[in-house]
Amino acid sequence: MNRVSLSIDELIYSFYSEGLFEQAIGLRQTYFEELNDEQFELVLQTSCRSLLSKELLMYDEHNHRFQLTEESSSLIKSLNYSPLSLKLSRFEADGGQGSISIHLSGRKCICHSVIHEGQVHVFEMLSQGEILLKLKEYFSLKDTGNGSDKILELKQEEFEEMLTLAEQEPSNLEAYLCTLSSHNEASIFANAVSYNHGKMNSMLVLGFDDNREPDIGDVLFVICDPVSSWVIKKNEETYEVLSGEGNILSDLAESKIAGLNSLSV
Repeated sequence: MNRVSLSIDELIYSFYSEGLFEQAIGLRQTYFEELNDEQFELVLQTSCRSLLSKELLMYDEHNHRFQLTEESSSLIKSLNYSPLSLKLSRFEADGGQGSISIHLSGRKCICHSVIHEGQVHVFEMLSQGEILLKLKEYFSLKDTGNGSDKILELKQEEFEEMLTLAEQEPSNLEAYLCTLSSHNEASIFANAVSYNHGKMNSMLVLGFDDNREPDIGDVLFVICDPVSSWVIKKNEETYEVLSGEGNILSDLAESKIAGLNSLSV
């Protein structure tokens, strides 16, 4: 089972089947709020048959109940809770925004995306090496094999000014950034920011503490033009602009995965 697609009603059924009632009820209220209990029961019955046809559900004759297969049960549990997740977001060609999540639990990696206005959820099983390829593919990162290089460091107000200039006065952006850094790529980076009108793709590293409360880790922004790519790493009070030709995100993900694997050994 390398790739699985679940309609929203199949996903709700799966959450109910695993006893994850809060998640199931939340989705029902979002997508089927107008249906009464009797009508919604018909939706679940249809979902049951559909999951059976996909061989994601089986009938336990001993207990006289339907239950998810072991693989699909594991998928739903990972969706509900994974020790580490990567949240990727990017601007699409049509002006909208897209996002995917990569959930990591031990050596299991699941890429989760949503299509058709939230009606279908797609789950793709990845190897750890494929995660790094997915990052570069999703953000269209360029990779020349060079190491990372720090271009400049911005304070919060300088970062905000950069975005304002990119949107309102792009012709002044290069001069502004070059006053903050003498690096020879500062002007090239300024052109990339202007090219994207200040819009940035992003990767958020999200973990969970011992109480399963979310713990936001690294926040990185991605800027690409047709020939180059940069990563902006948010620290506590500053933003580091790095040119790593696509290596920075994958290196960070690789280190997080290695740390997660060491805990699962």
